[in-house]
Amino acid sequence: MSSSLEQAASPVLDTRRTGRSFVVLRRLLKARMAPLGLVICALVMLCAIFAPLLAPYDPAKTDILNALQSPSRSHWLGTDDLGRDILSRVIYGARVSLLVGIVAVGAALAIGTAIGISAGYFGGRVDNVAMRLMDSILAFPALVLAIAVATVVGAGISAPIFAIAVVYIPTFARVARGQVLVTKSRSSCSRRIQLAPSTPGSWSAISCRILRRHSSCRRR
Repeated sequence: MSSSLEQAASPVLDTRRTGRSFVVLRRLLKARMAPLGLVICALVMLCAIFAPLLAPYDPAKTDILNALQSPSRSHWLGTDDLGRDILSRVIYGARVSLLVGIVAVGAALAIGTAIGISAGYFGGRVDNVAMRLMDSILAFPALVLAIAVATVVGAGISAPIFAIAVVYIPTFARVARGQVLVTKSRSSCSRRIQLAPSTPGSWSAISCRILRRHSSCRRR
């Protein structure tokens, strides 16, 4: 009897999941600026991938005799003070921009989510210490904090990565903490947490369940 009910309910669940994906895609396409943003992101990614084929010149090659040239047929965006082609440097710069953006946001997402889940799950002193630390970071203006972190880290590509990650960690931490608290308030999730064994792996298992079931708990 139970197996037949599960088989009957599985197509309904699959239809709901498929319907939700279509709803998200439909809302994305209805947004006026979403297609333009997708096109810009696609162009930046294509430039980063095919930079050696698209760049007309070596971005590091200097030509003092052609320094500070205005846009022309040979140099579409002109040259800089060292005679380097600006268009080639912009195309190759897409690689650095994507690397910094992906690594910085990925690190902020991982660290902030871990802090938020820990604060929301354990509560008490852990929650107070973690959230006060996040509030102290948010108290500084983002630009000032980024400049300070970049100054401490030093020159190089690691400086903007650390700066962006530190600025965005509190945002991800507060969002993750709020969602964990909402999910814990549900009766099914709270019973699962109360009945969980006090083993080292119980926290990670319950955290994964909370994250996996968060979207379904919200819609119920």
